Amino acid sequence: HGWLPATPEAKVKADALIAINDGEFKANLDRYKYPQRFGLDNGLKHRGLAAAWLAELDAQLQISGFLSGKSWGWTDASVAPFVRQFARTDRAWFDAQSWVHVSQWLVAFETSNAFAAVMHKHSLWVSQQA
Repeated sequence: HGWLPATPEAKVKADALIAINDGEFKANLDRYKYPQRFGLDNGLKHRGLAAAWLAELDAQLQISGFLSGKSWGWTDASVAPFVRQFARTDRAWFDAQSWVHVSQWLVAFETSNAFAAVMHKHSLWVSQQA
């Protein structure tokens, strides 16, 4: 599908975004979504820290349309599920933010055929053993 970065420079950029996503953003997401696991009263401080990074992504998406450049790619596929988790923690708050491009990008991901294919709902498995 042409998801991989086309140039060494694009790969460096992709790796850097994914490293922030998997490191700092994911740590803040976890503390926002599950503050009790980290001994926190709430995760609002970490929501704010994560939101600052989403504002940076919004600026990039305004320029290029996708994190991978002009089309959906490896970086988008790596980051989108975590942005979705963040958004779903408090969707009303998320939707009230000014990051129009992140919101449009996320909705496009959530309504894509690829997302529907991998997120297919299955019936609850119940053991036939007593």
